[in-house]
Amino acid sequence: MVAAGLLQRYASRVIESGGVPYYVMKHPDELTADQVADLQGQWWTSRMNALGMPAILSGGIDIEQLQMNPADMALVELAQYTEAKIATLLGVPPFLVGLPSGGDSMTYSNTTSLFDYHWRAGLRPKASPVVHALSQWALPRGTDVEVNRDEYVRLGPLERAQTWQILVGIGVLEPSDVQQLERFIIDGGYASANPIGALA
Repeated sequence: MVAAGLLQRYASRVIESGGVPYYVMKHPDELTADQVADLQGQWWTSRMNALGMPAILSGGIDIEQLQMNPADMALVELAQYTEAKIATLLGVPPFLVGLPSGGDSMTYSNTTSLFDYHWRAGLRPKASPVVHALSQWALPRGTDVEVNRDEYVRLGPLERAQTWQILVGIGVLEPSDVQQLERFIIDGGYASANPIGALA
């Protein structure tokens, strides 16, 4: 967290300075410490007051720009690494908060696995105590509240169809149950209140 804060302040300073890259100023003479400070101040002031304007150098001064692109200047990769570590420690896969995955391009299979992992390792352990306490405190005795995970980790149509086929085949469900669970049956103009995949 400290590293992330320092990197954020550093990036802010780079932006506030107009993205002025780092330079090395070369002078043909030996300068005193006061002369160096004065020369640095004059250069910085002129650059901040005339952003985008060409610099004028005299007195034999030469300037060499360090080879740093904007991404290197802002330490983008280091900032992303730090933020990814924070997300991981909080139980959130970096991909879910817009950070690079660090591997191959994301496919349907591994993004589905990420959501499932996030639910199992991050959300469920936190949500279960909360809803249990809420059930004990705010609801009548014998009534419990649950977090419906199904829309977050819901399988694709093919996988759901295969699951329903197996459950119907072994007699656990009837086709009408599947129709209701998939919200194919409308009661009174509204979709069934039963959650999708409630038996999962």
